[in-house]
Amino acid sequence: MRKTALLAAVLLASTVMPAASAEIELKAISGFPKNYIFTRSFESYIKKVNERGAGVVKVTLIGGVEAIPPRQQATALRNGIVDILYQPPNFYLGLIPEGDVFSATKKTPVELRANGGWDFVSGVFKEKMKAHLLGWFDSGIGMNLFLSAPPEQNADGALNLKGVKLRSSPIFNEFFKELRATNVDMAPSEIYPALERGIINGLGTPIITVLDFGWDKFLRYRVDPAFFQADVLTIVNIDKWNSLPEPARKILQDTAVEFEKESRAYWQEEQQRVKKEQAEKGIKPFVLEGKAAEIFLKSAYGSSWARIEKSSPNAFSKLREYFGE
Repeated sequence: MRKTALLAAVLLASTVMPAASAEIELKAISGFPKNYIFTRSFESYIKKVNERGAGVVKVTLIGGVEAIPPRQQATALRNGIVDILYQPPNFYLGLIPEGDVFSATKKTPVELRANGGWDFVSGVFKEKMKAHLLGWFDSGIGMNLFLSAPPEQNADGALNLKGVKLRSSPIFNEFFKELRATNVDMAPSEIYPALERGIINGLGTPIITVLDFGWDKFLRYRVDPAFFQADVLTIVNIDKWNSLPEPARKILQDTAVEFEKESRAYWQEEQQRVKKEQAEKGIKPFVLEGKAAEIFLKSAYGSSWARIEKSSPNAFSKLREYFGE
């Protein structure tokens, strides 16, 4: 009788006590090839999350552009096919042109989180992208113009790239037009053969990418100073984010804020090492100084802000207030 009563008590308890929460798995996608330097950085963030979130939340990287083409990834996020996207907004500016501001700003993630800019743009991402803006990783990586031949200059020192064909993208188009270059649109995977065949004579790109893709075989000059900065954002499908328990959201968010600082600090040192390695590989710095540098940078940032004002007129004043100098 006692055994029967004890068994009944155990069975009753099992029906009223909640089962231990299962670890939540989130599917992530990178906007770069799986073995690319940026993807490897994203994997460092994922590793930190999985170590801290054991038993609570786990992020699985399902791949990069080989899994889902880059221009389809934002749609995959919105439709819930993937939960987390790590990619520059350059690929989904049609959905949220305000994302353009991250390459144009000279501010850091820490500054934007402090001055209200992060909260403002997060609201825009929630409304237009149906996404939670989790973090801005790998910021502070300068972009440079790399060329196969030394550029020509006007009398005032300004670059004149008439006749030079540059692989471009929305964040570069207007700037390159002002330099009188010819913009050529192509996917990142097409750059190497395009350089090899002379279809393009150069491109604008983060300084750390050239050696990683072997483009140094064709690119012999790096124009300094750098302009813009890497704008790789990590965003989460808003429905998935809202469905997560608070402990899971806290692990993801706290680790993201921490990784923003860590990755930026890392790249500040790494860029100096990359410059030395580029020199060893035969890439010569073409340094603009004084008035020439001033014209170059004014053209770069001016074209970027002009584009943002045109594409985001309603948000422009706030974006300029938070993200401008």
